Amino acid sequence: MRAAERTAARRPPGTFLGCFSLVLAVRAVMVLLPGLVPMVLVAFVIGLASGPLNPLITATVQEVAPEQLRGRAFGTFSTLGYAAAPFGPCPPAG
Repeated sequence: MRAAERTAARRPPGTFLGCFSLVLAVRAVMVLLPGLVPMVLVAFVIGLASGPLNPLITATVQEVAPEQLRGRAFGTFSTLGYAAAPFGPCPPAG
């Protein structure tokens, strides 16, 4: 059994998918809200929903990446995360 299969067996995808789904749904609601106070409340809910994601992703990378490539895996993960952060709050064009 590969490391990815062992990790998937230990961590059901419900938490991961649930958090991503909640963030997506709340961001969709955020577009419709006028005013600062509702936006701050929605941003707080997004923060709560996205909180469990980083530990889940980090643990998965640590378990799946071979020991000799783990530094590269974490470096790539961090670089992509920091590069994508400015585009996270942007609405899709179209």
